[in-house]
Amino acid sequence: MSKVPLKQLSVNTFESQRVASPIKKSAIIKKKSKHVEEKPLDTKAILQQSTRMTTNEFETFVQTTAPDEYWHIMAEFYRTKLEDVTRENQQVEYFQ
Repeated sequence: MSKVPLKQLSVNTFESQRVASPIKKSAIIKKKSKHVEEKPLDTKAILQQSTRMTTNEFETFVQTTAPDEYWHIMAEFYRTKLEDVTRENQQVEYFQ
């Protein structure tokens, strides 16, 4: 499109002069994509990593390792922590 002052352009100029895409549709269709197999996440292995980290470090680890499963893994993490604390409390009550 040549440079023309805006006052000289007609109202329909932009509609009538569509710019063809530099990428051809056939090139997009023919482009081969690599198939990446999704491996199922080993939640137990990820949770075992939590024993070596602080809670904040573990949250960051889960966000980078399994962002789609973040809430599921963190819920399981806190559930196991709650079980541990409950067990400790029951033992303390038993010995009193």
